[in-house]
Amino acid sequence: MNQNSTPGGIPPLNNDYNNQFNNGCSQTPFTQQSPIRNSNYMSQENTAYAPRRSNGLGVAGFILALCGLVFCWVPVLNLILWFLGLLFSFIGVFRAPRGLAIAGLVISLVIIIVAIFVGASLGLAMLG
Repeated sequence: MNQNSTPGGIPPLNNDYNNQFNNGCSQTPFTQQSPIRNSNYMSQENTAYAPRRSNGLGVAGFILALCGLVFCWVPVLNLILWFLGLLFSFIGVFRAPRGLAIAGLVISLVIIIVAIFVGASLGLAMLG
């Protein structure tokens, strides 16, 4: 290896060349760039990941609807969880991704059916 060359194997700039075309300016016509050490241009420093999109209202509606289904035998709690799950899931359907919001709506409809069935059964039991 030549003593006048840089570690990357690129020869240093010739000062006579720089002085000839510099015309008294303090900047050189071009600058020496460091050699590329990593041939993989998609190295870890250059990789940018897109943030994952989430639907917070859809997830909240799904969880509340699921809790409403589990606690459907508790009258007041069932109504509160059902209403909030239905509301959040309905709002979440209009945002992407929609999967859990749709699941929350379906569970809320199942809760309505179960609540009607349980209410009718209790009503018939009290009459009979």
